[in-house]
Amino acid sequence: MIIAIDTGGTKTLVGRFDAAGKLEDSRVFPTPQEFDKYRQQVVETVAQMRAEQTPDAICIAVPGVVRDGIALECPNLGWKQVDVAGIFAEAYPTSRIIVGNDADIAGIGEVHQLADTPHIAVYVTYSTGIGTGLIVDGKLLPHIERFEAGKIMFDYDGALQSWEQFASGRAIAARYNSYARDIHDPEAWREIADRLSRGLMAIIPMLKPEYIIVGGSVGAYFDRFEAALSDRLRATIPKYIDSTQIIQAKHPEEAVIYGCYHHALDAINDH
Repeated sequence: MIIAIDTGGTKTLVGRFDAAGKLEDSRVFPTPQEFDKYRQQVVETVAQMRAEQTPDAICIAVPGVVRDGIALECPNLGWKQVDVAGIFAEAYPTSRIIVGNDADIAGIGEVHQLADTPHIAVYVTYSTGIGTGLIVDGKLLPHIERFEAGKIMFDYDGALQSWEQFASGRAIAARYNSYARDIHDPEAWREIADRLSRGLMAIIPMLKPEYIIVGGSVGAYFDRFEAALSDRLRATIPKYIDSTQIIQAKHPEEAVIYGCYHHALDAINDH
């Protein structure tokens, strides 16, 4: 049994997978800002769904920079230098604990959904913030696993801002006073697509990925901005866009927990 935990800026999704990769159960709770309360909520949730079994592995995805199981910084949660792996190892001493960046792990899960494994794919989690994962031949490369494209700086609307400052779900909510699910105006979605395109204009020529995979809570409404996004990119980087497919994640809001399953399986098999 593998427990997968997708720690988001606003909510946390916990899933239980069997040995064959079937999602048997899942639970959601609001993500506490205080890590101790988050840990307690995770432990209580896992206890409710583990059916007396001891997990073979627990994979925890967090929205920030991770190194050696330590969350160096999760800006949307206010966490800094938190030894996530060490703390959860105390609660689950016989389980393998794996901790990673949420976008990296989601990318692994989504690449596994493709018919053929691409050489390079970029996963963009488009939610409270913007996270990115660079997946090469179906895996993370150790020296590039901290691929934080959401922090790329742009001159936008007369100010120097990071991509996620002006294009994330949080920025959309501030701009329109609505969540993405409640926005239906095509003109609004054209502006949203333009904001998202700015980061992709940098990523696509630099990496030339076969796929850009869009997921997350805003990515769940990909059909509302797909055409506008494609038009914007074709108008600005036509030389590169023909070799890159931009697609919606198969599991826009569950990509991370599926990625957790595959990432944990890789860790168990490589051990």
